Formats: sequence, structure tokens, C-alpha cells
Amino acid sequence: DIDELHWVINSPLTKDHDSKVSQDKLKQIRTPTAMSSNMIDEFGLPVPVRRVPVEYERRDRRMKCYARLLAHMAGFAAINAGATMQQLKVFHHWAKLFIPIVIV
Repeated sequence: DIDELHWVINSPLTKDHDSKVSQDKLKQIRTPTAMSSNMIDEFGLPVPVRRVPVEYERRDRRMKCYARLLAHMAGFAAINAGATMQQLKVFHHWAKLFIPIVIV
């Protein structure tokens, strides 16, 4: 389900960031009713955890990835179109026609 909440590790500097907490470690979460808490790992150290809709965040992250990719593609296409227009013969003869392209 897209809205189902799961406990995940919330430590961006580790390799386990955003990975689900296993069933056997759920008992080690200090405040299981909260949205964020700490869990004691196998070394006795506190690890920050949070309860999030994992599937929703995965889909949201993928949509942002494609949105950013398409935005960059459109930007580079616009740069190429402007560079191509600058090379037209019309702009070599009349330099004043170049000003609207620079402004836009």
C-alpha cells in the first residue's frame, strides 16, 4: 500500500539510510508510537529511525529524478536553439536583430 508506514533508519551518513528496520529490531525502538525515535543497534549505539510511507517516498523520489532530468534536457535544448539562431545569416548582416535574442 502506498500510505503504509514503516520504520526506516534515518542516518544519512550510513549505508543503511532509508532501509527498513527488520521485524526483530522493532522491539528496540525507544518510542514506538512516535513518528521519529531512536533504536539501539547490535553495538549498543543509538540509531535515529523514523516512520514513513516507504512506497510513497520511493515514487516521489523517482518523479523528482525524471522531472529534474527533463528540466535539464529542456534547458540545454533552449541553449542549443539560441546558439543556432545566432549563427543564421540574418544576424550576421543586421546586428540590431541580435538584441532581442540576448534579452530573452
